[in-house]
Amino acid sequence: MSSSVFWEAAGKRAVIVSRSVNTLVKLVNVVISEISTTSTSVCLVLGRPELARYLASGLIERVKVLDLESSCSSCTHTVVLEPGLLKSLTNCKSEYIYVFTQRGEKYTPRGFTRLHVKRATTGEYLLVAPSRGIYARFTIRGNELVFTEHPFGIYGRALDTIKNAMATYGELTIRDSIRVLVHELGVEKAYARRIIEWLVSRGYIRIVKGKITMSPI
Repeated sequence: MSSSVFWEAAGKRAVIVSRSVNTLVKLVNVVISEISTTSTSVCLVLGRPELARYLASGLIERVKVLDLESSCSSCTHTVVLEPGLLKSLTNCKSEYIYVFTQRGEKYTPRGFTRLHVKRATTGEYLLVAPSRGIYARFTIRGNELVFTEHPFGIYGRALDTIKNAMATYGELTIRDSIRVLVHELGVEKAYARRIIEWLVSRGYIRIVKGKITMSPI
């Protein structure tokens, strides 16, 4: 699955929230890399000037680094990294605006979609855009987002098996899930338990009061 999922979630205006500045910088690199191939009117607004040093080599030459007011009045695409007040974006005249921030405040400017990016495990991230019904996971390879739909190998088979069992029998306890995996996949109990632990650690399923529940992604 290509990075088109990200653009579908973001639309023309989006606030992308992550607790990790490192993750935000990686995403800014991807976004600038993609939009600068089709537009010469790309501006970057930095909440802290020192963040410029973390941009990928060569990308800084493909954008204009401006303050927010100048960017909003003269650029088709405005990319903002760590803004001050989100409210200041309400009157921005850029057609496309992508804001990357650690701020967890609930306020989202009118006309903007709010996206959340969370780390699932080392090198793997979750993209959550509730207003658009998009819940997906991806990795970052160079300046490209690579989305994945399903865990690999036996983990994917196990996830499908648990989903089918829940659809047939309803709620499953951990013990129920282990039995199902042992019966359907022919694995040992200890291995079935490790498979469940793997699926939990990567956010595919959750355990709530001893019961298995499916994560939205």
